[in-house]
Amino acid sequence: MREAIDDELRSRIVPMDSETAFAVCNQITSLGRDLQASGGTVTIQSDLPFLGIQAGTYHLQDFIYQYFMKCWHNVAFSERHCDLVNFDWYHPPFAYRYHLEELIGWVVANGLTLTRTVSIEAQHYMEAVG
Repeated sequence: MREAIDDELRSRIVPMDSETAFAVCNQITSLGRDLQASGGTVTIQSDLPFLGIQAGTYHLQDFIYQYFMKCWHNVAFSERHCDLVNFDWYHPPFAYRYHLEELIGWVVANGLTLTRTVSIEAQHYMEAVG
């Protein structure tokens, strides 16, 4: 569900000029901020494998973020910085999905040494040196 929503939002935001897209991304930031501030939780009683949702108790914003849409917000950053993170996610015309093993293969194939990897459900982050 997350990927379908991300793809749909991206398909609507990419054609926008940067100023309009940034304003839309501010709305996404606001959603993330308000979900976090609600203090709400969601308890899923059992695994929902078809939906890809695991049983457990989630903070409301984390649940929406992980399973439905990236509405990034971090209280340690300014709202503008949060807008920029959401803009970076939804406005680039080229966005691809890769498995971590695929990315590691590229690092190795290019003679680099992988120094750090962080993966969450929504993304992979890697650092490599030559």
